[in-house]
Amino acid sequence: IDEAQLKQECQEIGLEISQEQQALFSWAEYAKGLHPELGLLYHIPNGGKRDKLEAARLKLEGVKAGVPDLCLPVARGGYHGLYIELKAGKNKATPLQRRWITALEQEGYAAAVCTGWEQAAATLIDYLGIRGEELCSPSIRKGTGKSLPPSGMRRKAIAIDFDGCLCENQYPKIGAPNWPVIQRAKREQGEGAGLILWTCREGKLLEEAVKVCEEWGLTFDAVNESLPEWQRAFKNNPRKVGATEYWDDRAVRVSASNAI
Repeated sequence: IDEAQLKQECQEIGLEISQEQQALFSWAEYAKGLHPELGLLYHIPNGGKRDKLEAARLKLEGVKAGVPDLCLPVARGGYHGLYIELKAGKNKATPLQRRWITALEQEGYAAAVCTGWEQAAATLIDYLGIRGEELCSPSIRKGTGKSLPPSGMRRKAIAIDFDGCLCENQYPKIGAPNWPVIQRAKREQGEGAGLILWTCREGKLLEEAVKVCEEWGLTFDAVNESLPEWQRAFKNNPRKVGATEYWDDRAVRVSASNAI
């Protein structure tokens, strides 16, 4: 792909996201008649095309790359507020945006990546605990978008082993990447799951594992601990990582039927 085509595609994605965001705020303007707290929803203008001088000025004024697009400063369900990174089409969150989301969750905020205005609206509805369908479009009612779980619930968590799973087991060295597992993990994360690096590595060896995963395009929502919302839901942070799924090359599934 040449530079001109890449520039055109970036402009098209930016326009598409702008349209989705405008649709979301039109919906929120209507919905705040029943739920005034939606009037507090605002956009954080970090994106957009700027010349070098303006970009430098904004950086000095505190604009930071990766900060989510939208913020609802309303406390619900034990969270201080909600942040949303809005995407359109096949556009995905960047590693830097993922790190911001993880950091916000660790500080007690809810945060989500949403594709399209309807998924974002469904996330806001779930977060605020709105009942009934008076604010939902047909596509939201059908659940076409994956949104943040309602207050008190937890998103899917996947704990993934490093040596022998994400890469060949060459411990303490780092083996060749296991691309099918890495791509599956990225797909799960893109669909809303939280990823946990689950490994016996620690210290420098752990740092090396995290760094090489970033080089492979894989970032984690937690490392050797449960997701922040799981910790809040259970009011603990035990040594055993809590997860919906555990990916491990040495795993053996034991059930009542095959235990003997």
